[in-house]
Amino acid sequence: MKSVTVRGVTMTCADKVVENNRYALFEDSTTRTVNSITVLKAGQRTRGHRHPHCETYRFEAEGLRLVIDDTSYVGLKDSTINIRPNQFHQVINDTDQDIAFLCQWDGTQAGVSNYTKGKELVPN
Repeated sequence: MKSVTVRGVTMTCADKVVENNRYALFEDSTTRTVNSITVLKAGQRTRGHRHPHCETYRFEAEGLRLVIDDTSYVGLKDSTINIRPNQFHQVINDTDQDIAFLCQWDGTQAGVSNYTKGKELVPN
């Protein structure tokens, strides 16, 4: 398992790590609530998307811009934002530094959680 630490919080990623030229994504879907940390690289953006489940984003640092539908939000430091089902959303890093943000959602609604019937699965 791989771990990542953001602002003093360490997350052990049990089942998914994605790294590419735009971001590094660390995700744990072994519980009903999927937790992820995205480290968005300087000058990059996430792939804008929409889906039928809610997500909650937590921004701990300044410098990221969040687009929801046709509205762009800045000054997000220390903000928690709820994304409603089917809303287009995208995070943009307008700085010259890599910046992390947190995301949570109910993986059973999204069909991606390994959580079943109240029992947490433990990876081998």
